[in-house]
Amino acid sequence: MFVLHSSNKTENLLEHLATVIGAAPLASPFAPEIFLIQSQGMERWLSQQLAERFQVWGHFRYLFPAKFFGELAARLHEQLPDADFDRQRLLWRFEALLRDLDDEVYQAPRQYLAGDNVDLKRYQLALQLARLFDQYQMLRPDLLSAWQSRQTLYDNDNERWQAALWRRLSAAGGKHRGQHWLETIAKLNTAPPGTWQHDLPERVSVFGVNSLPPLLLNYLQALSRHCDVHLYLLNPVQGYWADLPNKRLLARLQEFDGHPLLVRLGQQGREFQQMLLEQVEFAFEPSSFESADTAGLLGSLQNDILANAGAAGPQAADASLSIHACHSRLREVQVLKNLLLDALESDPNLALRDIVVMAPDIQLYAPFISAVFDDIQHAVADRSLKISNAALDAFVRFLALSQSRLGWQAVLDLLEQPLIAAGFDLDGNDLELIRHWLLDTRVRWGRSAEAKRSQGLPAIAQNTWQASLERLFVGYAAADTEFIDGILPYPDIEGASAAALGGLADFLKLLFRAGDELTAAKSLAEWCKTLDYYAGRLLAGADPADRQPLQDLLAELAELADIHDQPVALSVVVAWLSGRLDETKSGNGFLRGQLTFCSMLPMRSIPCQVIALLGMNDGEFPKLDRQPTFDLLAEHPRLGDRSRRADDRYQFLEILLSARRRLILTYVGQSQRDNSEIPPSPIVSELLDVLRDHYGLADPVIRHPLHAFSPRYFNGAEPTLFSYAGHDCATAAQLRGERRPTEAWWRGELEAEPLAIVEIAELLNFFQHPQRYFLRRQLDVRLPVLIADAEEREPFAVNGLDDYQIAQDWVAAELAGRPFSLAKLQAQGRWPAAGPGELAWRRREPGVAEFAERIRALALGAALPAIHLELNVGDQRLIGKLGNLYENGGLLYRYSKLKGRDLLAAWLHHLLINRRQPQSTYLLAADAELHFSLT
Repeated sequence: MFVLHSSNKTENLLEHLATVIGAAPLASPFAPEIFLIQSQGMERWLSQQLAERFQVWGHFRYLFPAKFFGELAARLHEQLPDADFDRQRLLWRFEALLRDLDDEVYQAPRQYLAGDNVDLKRYQLALQLARLFDQYQMLRPDLLSAWQSRQTLYDNDNERWQAALWRRLSAAGGKHRGQHWLETIAKLNTAPPGTWQHDLPERVSVFGVNSLPPLLLNYLQALSRHCDVHLYLLNPVQGYWADLPNKRLLARLQEFDGHPLLVRLGQQGREFQQMLLEQVEFAFEPSSFESADTAGLLGSLQNDILANAGAAGPQAADASLSIHACHSRLREVQVLKNLLLDALESDPNLALRDIVVMAPDIQLYAPFISAVFDDIQHAVADRSLKISNAALDAFVRFLALSQSRLGWQAVLDLLEQPLIAAGFDLDGNDLELIRHWLLDTRVRWGRSAEAKRSQGLPAIAQNTWQASLERLFVGYAAADTEFIDGILPYPDIEGASAAALGGLADFLKLLFRAGDELTAAKSLAEWCKTLDYYAGRLLAGADPADRQPLQDLLAELAELADIHDQPVALSVVVAWLSGRLDETKSGNGFLRGQLTFCSMLPMRSIPCQVIALLGMNDGEFPKLDRQPTFDLLAEHPRLGDRSRRADDRYQFLEILLSARRRLILTYVGQSQRDNSEIPPSPIVSELLDVLRDHYGLADPVIRHPLHAFSPRYFNGAEPTLFSYAGHDCATAAQLRGERRPTEAWWRGELEAEPLAIVEIAELLNFFQHPQRYFLRRQLDVRLPVLIADAEEREPFAVNGLDDYQIAQDWVAAELAGRPFSLAKLQAQGRWPAAGPGELAWRRREPGVAEFAERIRALALGAALPAIHLELNVGDQRLIGKLGNLYENGGLLYRYSKLKGRDLLAAWLHHLLINRRQPQSTYLLAADAELHFSLT
């Protein structure tokens, strides 16, 4: 018996289901209740609701269509369909077949596979074909049968080469899923009722499914001859509405008495209703349509859709349906928080579990949700394994990194992952020390000079990982400042840092080995062994539970090795792993008794008191149907074909009907640059058109300010703008107050004992930078210095700080008559390498020599060692050493433009030395020369 339950409310369908289960228990207490569903969210909601109604709820099975129908077919045929026609196995079978396209019929795919990156392009084409042929099995079994018989249905080039591929696939024998199911349907239709009484479930409940392909509808019809099948259908309209015009025809009609949103959004529902009428015979069709009790605009809209009628008259805008235009995703989340707080404040009976927030891709909003809702219990569902599992993400990054140019920041970012660092016995202090080493030795990119040569580049070791490691190890072994066997030791390595250096070396050794070993193509079986080895080494510090999904993927890859034994490039394996990670979404966090954030997935229209939709942006929702040009489903559509765009449109309609008190829509509708308007999703635009033309709302969009602390949220001038953020209110109040003139950042006195002894170095430091000295010495505050990370490329010019220090050292060497080594500078990574470095050296050399000659012209004589001073100045005593002394005076110099602090330092130096002995002091800069005479 096939029973159709219809309602415009999922709660009513649930009552139907509970009544059926309660009134007609299964004959055997050991038989499970079987549910056919399309989403894990519906599974959780059904379980929660049925447990609440029956108090005790157990022994049930929730099955997705493919698994449900496959299991039934296996019971009746006592065998499963050939697994080689599963999508994942089809992918690798196609990858192997696409290597042999010599026949003339394959001209189109052969042209696509010409040129560079053939391995990756072949895999991507195989992936598209696997997805397409997986749909052919369910939606076009007649097409596959025709191809098997060497016939065509459409007789075009795309069909001919796909038919040739299919015949090569099916030459090995076996039945695909569609053929297997057609035979099952035939067996069910011909067998007398009760034939498989012990093989089939007593009752099947189809819940939360708003569309099924014709093949599956026929399957359910045939199954209903042998058991009870109950289809619980959420129907937005009480009457017949499959004959509504399409959008194009609606635009040409002068009169239309139906509801325009059913035309614009309901294509999928209309087609399914038509299929039910044409293909299925129901024994009983109970219905329980009910008008919405939601007050305001949302309730009116839901009731008009139920009646398939236009609006009775103009409506006033209210909070039941609100549309908000913001400047960014962050602002969307901030606005949403205030709206939800307002809903909770205005309704004491509303709880967090009654609210669901959706987005086309919730992963784009996850960082902002964590930051904005940190003080509200919430959970984010539908995150891919790549995001929710750090071990998987790190492993895929490692594989890709091993074949890259090994930029220092990319390598260090991976090593700094806690689960990676733990595997090499590195803690936070070690990682900080390693970062210091890498910056100080100026690693930029490249494994070694030899690796650069293999890439067709000059074999220059400077700024490579090998050069840095050699300097660090030689510096640890020998404390020297000169070259040892062509390597300049790094001077700042101490004994206690050996463990950190060892951990870094082990990580780089593994990365370099992977770079060599993973370059060559391998069979899938070889890849499984190789990847398992690197996963064990790289993720040794990860929790076994975090590593298990990766082990499952590698086991899946191992199972595919029996159908594909040809060499595969690493880029293909990485693409496969990344694709599987993106496909696998975690349902954790959905309907867990707290505020739920999730993605907008088809057939997940669960009723909630408040539903919010983030990211209703143009180009993001509805998603575009990006079919390949050879997709025969798109070329020749049939009733019941799935379309992601139609799915999204119908889902929006179901969400519109599922909100019980409030529906909130937000989108990025204003430019951060010039505040210009940005159009929303076409679906939101269509909703706005309906609200304007049929409900008298000229502009229901609420446009929010750029910043959360805008005074508009707090002055009460606009009732639709409000905020519960106290810190934003305080900021707005400060910005609104009178502008006061800039004052000193601190005024006052600190209680401190007077210093009886002042060191000369401290005195000079104070006058060099009084504010910094005060913060460090009196307040013990050390502000971090913001320095941009070095780029991942070798230096082609000397940066400013290095340039000044090198010039100072160079001038000092010239004055002392010591050689100043270009080789050392290049070994340290402080000077450009090879030819450019030599040219820059020659350009700089005359200037340095000229500056040194200016100093010699002062005839100050030989340099003297620093002298010890002890001076009484008032109640303080100055002690310390004073340097920069020569036989005939003092000298301070800088090979750059003169600065005020240089002048102050020279003056202090002059005053101090003249308390000891009369002496002139000279200050030389690139653009000035000053002389402080005897006093």
